[in-house]
Amino acid sequence: MVEEHKVEFYIAHKITTRQYIRDDICPFLHEHGIGTINPFYNQDGTTRKERPEIKAIDEGKMGEYDITRKVQSKDIVEKDLKKIRESNGIIAFIEESSIGTAMEIFYCARWCKKPVFIVTTSYTGHPWLIYLTNMNGGKITNNKNELVRAIKKWMKKNEVG
Repeated sequence: MVEEHKVEFYIAHKITTRQYIRDDICPFLHEHGIGTINPFYNQDGTTRKERPEIKAIDEGKMGEYDITRKVQSKDIVEKDLKKIRESNGIIAFIEESSIGTAMEIFYCARWCKKPVFIVTTSYTGHPWLIYLTNMNGGKITNNKNELVRAIKKWMKKNEVG
């Protein structure tokens, strides 16, 4: 049974870090009372039914996702945007550039007016990230422990939970 959480954050990350996020980050956040919406996996770690290509990649039956499938791409993006709207904000993991993660951050901060929390050691001084995290009370952090502290501070300030 999936535990109820006071807050739920969409987890933005590259497809190549999906298993690390699923196996390490999401359980860590859950232990600290922070729910997650992972675009690739359910909270229990199973593959989302609407993402069969992730299951195929995990099973070694398919190379990296083919972005030329326009119909599926539209469906994936629209579902991700919906998940962001339903969340309390975004937690983004950035160690190398990712257009998908960048777009999700921008959408969340600018259009949904929700906080963006970023974990990175590579892009701590990037002007766009500083601007977007400051917009709605988010923060750039260097590790998962700092992230939890920042979210708990945001929750207290905004009387969430």
